[in-house]
Amino acid sequence: MNENKATVPISGRVTEDDFQFLMEYPVDGKVTASEKLRYVLSFFRSYHESLNDYSDCLAELNRLLEPSRKEIKKAELEASVSSELLDRLLQVLPEMLALCITANVPKKSDKKLPALLALEERQLKLVMGLIESVLRMGITQKSPTYNPTILKDKMKTISELVELSRQT
Repeated sequence: MNENKATVPISGRVTEDDFQFLMEYPVDGKVTASEKLRYVLSFFRSYHESLNDYSDCLAELNRLLEPSRKEIKKAELEASVSSELLDRLLQVLPEMLALCITANVPKKSDKKLPALLALEERQLKLVMGLIESVLRMGITQKSPTYNPTILKDKMKTISELVELSRQT
């Protein structure tokens, strides 16, 4: 966060709880309320600007998911289990969300359809990759999930759907 720019004085009131939170929250090298408030505003602006770029947005979504990812991995370690299904979902879902958030559909009517078609094609590739991964997990004797039969129970339905799609 850039502190070398000219500053503008502002004044405002915050709740006691918000002030305590601001003062107790550790921000590297920032100790005063003014320093921390400048940091928070700069961070907030940077956060919203990052939602315009796919790679920045993806990084932000992954950053938001990281605490949950760590908790899941810690719980898996303690329970001596793992789930390839959850790993794959945590990989693909942020990509899909980042694509939607940064879609930048043009304002002009004649430019919208090509952008929407490209978004749909990209999302379909991700979905199909996810489906293929899940199907691979389901055809093994024991799927790499917490419940080793969770996918096996669904494979009959999937086979029926595939067969019906062949007939149409």
